[in-house]
This record gives sequence, C-alpha cells and structure tokens, in this order.
Amino acid sequence: QDGDGTFGEAEDAFSFDLVLALPNLAFVTTSVPATIKNGETLTVSWTAQNNGTAVARASWIDRAVLSSDETYGNADDIQIGTATTDADLAIGASYDRSASVAVPFGITGQFRVLIKLDHGGAVVEGDAADNLVSLPIEVQFSAPPSDLIVEQVTAPAGALTGQSVQVTWRVKNQGTSTTSRADWSDRVFLSADDQLSA
Repeated sequence: QDGDGTFGEAEDAFSFDLVLALPNLAFVTTSVPATIKNGETLTVSWTAQNNGTAVARASWIDRAVLSSDETYGNADDIQIGTATTDADLAIGASYDRSASVAVPFGITGQFRVLIKLDHGGAVVEGDAADNLVSLPIEVQFSAPPSDLIVEQVTAPAGALTGQSVQVTWRVKNQGTSTTSRADWSDRVFLSADDQLSA
C-alpha cells in the first residue's frame, strides 16, 4: 500500500525475487565389478558431491543393494551395506563411501547394484532424482563351501511288518571345501511316497 489510504490501486503492488538455496547430493563416480561369484565378497564404492546452493546438513545414510531388477526398495533387494555421513557437506565438497557383502549362494545371472544417496530422505534437496544409480553385475555360479548329498542308497525291495531291515547310504561332499565340523546326524524315514514332510 502506497500510504494514500486507498487499497487495490496499481501502485500498491510490489515484486521481489526469492532465491531458494538448497543442497543437492549427486554421484561423481561409482565402482562396481562386472562379475562376481557366489561366496565372494562384493565391494562397491562411490563418490558423491554437494552440487547444490546450500550446505548439506548432517546426518544422512547412503545404502547399496543387489537387486534382480531396476526397482530400489522392493522385496528382492539384498543389502550390500550402508554408510553414514555425520558431518555437514559444504557446497562443492565431496565424500567417498563403500560397502561390502558376501554374495549368497543360490542366485545366478544378471543383477543390478543400486546405490541410493540419503536413502531415508533426511536431506531436503533441490533435486533428489539424481540420488539413485543402477549398475549392471553378473553373478556367476560357484559351489557352496560344503554341500552334502546322498550319493547312493541300498535298501531291500520289500519287508514284513515287524521285520528289521538294513539300510545303508553313502554321503558325498560336493562342495569346494571341508565341512565345518567332523560329526553330524543323518536320519532315515519310512514313507508311503517320496515326499519328506514335517
């Protein structure tokens, strides 16, 4: 209002510029191996930078997962690890992080390593769309360290009620290393079918 007591005049209006200063976490570099075998340690690393217009206030957590698809946060994700940043990050400053996990047995094929900066959304950013990166990796088969199988079974073709029968079997370790202990128990069941149930 220009002070003349009349409201709504054109000269009552005024304008100004409002600059919103926000941090923005973004990837600079990432490192993921092209292939990995079951049981090997998968290590991924990344460098992130604050390329926004304000300091990124601590703290926040980055997270890396191994996934069979491109979707971060769904049920198939296998967590590789998390990394916490507990100090403020100045404009233009960067940091290095890494995470490691032993690749589980039983999965093979084409996977993705998904790395999410500030996965909990603790930092209010100007653009959070660049907080996620997806990188390809092939998981190759490797036999478990120890894998016991029943290699051979010998049993009579028939028997009478109340009669004792002799059953013998041979166990083989088809894994890649010695079993973790020297003693264990095997169990033998008599069943009307070939299904082992509880």
